[in-house]
Amino acid sequence: MWTCELGVSVGGPTTKVCSVEGIIRNPKYDLRREYRAHAFNPTCTIEIIVEGIERDSRKLKFVGVAALNVFTVRGAQAQPTQAQQQEFCLNSGNFQLPLYAELVRSKDVFLASSYSNLPRIPCATVLVRIVPAAKSKDLGEVLSTSTTPESAWVEKGLVSPAPSYNVG
Repeated sequence: MWTCELGVSVGGPTTKVCSVEGIIRNPKYDLRREYRAHAFNPTCTIEIIVEGIERDSRKLKFVGVAALNVFTVRGAQAQPTQAQQQEFCLNSGNFQLPLYAELVRSKDVFLASSYSNLPRIPCATVLVRIVPAAKSKDLGEVLSTSTTPESAWVEKGLVSPAPSYNVG
């Protein structure tokens, strides 16, 4: 996750290998990441880079990249463009994001929309969900998988199964 000042990472990168039980043309990654902080830069953008192993060379190759703004301006769909923005809210929901053929490394401002004019990879998308952090019912404290026993994750709302997606 990046802020609008590209190069300012939030939380560091996360790497995930797809499930070996998945369908080759429809891989499943089951990547889950929690971000917890007292304050966030409202320009945060999630950047998802997909790589694959080329069959003949057996080398790791760039497949594509997707981006999604973590926050929106309150009452609008637009991503905040200034770190000082005060009126913003979580961009929660389920998203199907197109994969783009090139990485953006802007010297100016980096936002999810930085990819909008680049070539898309046909028929290639990633599915992403952003959900608000679960809170305890009694005190309203933010919960985390790092402090809650795994056996209680579903009950306390820390994890929920992905929506059913039709294949075909």
